[in-house]
Amino acid sequence: MPRRMMAHQEKRQEYVDIIKGWAMLLIVVFHSSSGLFPQMFYSLIGGGMDVVIFFIVAGFFIKSERMVNPKSFLQPKLKTLYIPATVIYVCAVLLHNVFVDIGWYPLGEIHPGNGQPFHYYDVKDFALGVLKALCCAGSGELAMGAMWFLYTLLYAMTGLSLLAWTTKKFVDDEKQREKILIIILLTGLIASCVLTQIIGLTINRVNVSITAMALIYLGKKIYQDYQWTFDNTFYFIISCLIFVSVVFLQKEHITMARNKYQDILQLCVGGGTLLYIWGYIAKRIVSTWVGKLLALIGRESLYIMALHIVGFFICNSLMEILGVYQQGDPKGMYTYQMRGNILLFICYTLIAIGFSLVTINLFRRLKSIIIPNR
Repeated sequence: MPRRMMAHQEKRQEYVDIIKGWAMLLIVVFHSSSGLFPQMFYSLIGGGMDVVIFFIVAGFFIKSERMVNPKSFLQPKLKTLYIPATVIYVCAVLLHNVFVDIGWYPLGEIHPGNGQPFHYYDVKDFALGVLKALCCAGSGELAMGAMWFLYTLLYAMTGLSLLAWTTKKFVDDEKQREKILIIILLTGLIASCVLTQIIGLTINRVNVSITAMALIYLGKKIYQDYQWTFDNTFYFIISCLIFVSVVFLQKEHITMARNKYQDILQLCVGGGTLLYIWGYIAKRIVSTWVGKLLALIGRESLYIMALHIVGFFICNSLMEILGVYQQGDPKGMYTYQMRGNILLFICYTLIAIGFSLVTINLFRRLKSIIIPNR
């Protein structure tokens, strides 16, 4: 490959990592329950659309010729998604009673996600939790509250590949096959939206995975077919105007975990325009320290997604030791209420991201010692 082309490819990858890094940072901010930012401000900087962006970017490098072959398409996904997610989740299940003992899961208090009181696991609970993790079903571990995204991504990739493979069985012409695939995905997206927003029916993981399939394919079209380069100032301004209008017109905060979005235009137009805004900015900060930091967060986003809530719990314990908080003080989902304290917010954010990065790097070093590269 020519050196110039390699440099271009590296630079392109870098700004994509910056987009993912900014999305990941906003997810950490949202999960911190800091209450420091007004809802409108948070929405205007992309909060609520952060997970949408992750799904769209996931489609950037999908190749059509591989997508129609589920075995070759999904085999790498098992290595990059299923195995890491399962190992992390199984560890969380096995450490459940430890988390109870150290106060991360206060015994008898209500789990904010499922409404059940925390309790010690017995052998049956451990076995069921591990089995659910192996089957990508999760087991309700509070420390793994963001793992739904990794599982949904795997489900959506699997569904997309099987759908492409099935349509190829019946339609030979590639262009015709793509039109049929788009119709099916759009129909599924509409049905998923109507079932959730109008009827109030959301089948756990199914509705969200259908939505994710459409977003992933949208990302594939944007990057490969439409070849967005994120360097046109006119399109950037237009994207800003459209995205601002989407934010002001939305009725409630988007929560992809529960398939909560107003309609498919809000989801696709809002997500698409925000993607262009972030891409345009990312290309201009690639060489800065901010860009390099966001790119690092983006490259490790899978592990930050999985581990940052554990970082919050560590911070909670540190705050209790220092006397800043006591057990029983008001909490959000994962952190103590910060009462507008920006320093506490920074501590939570740095520890959540720092713990994730340190953990995965220590794991890689240990792995390289145990299983040296040949």
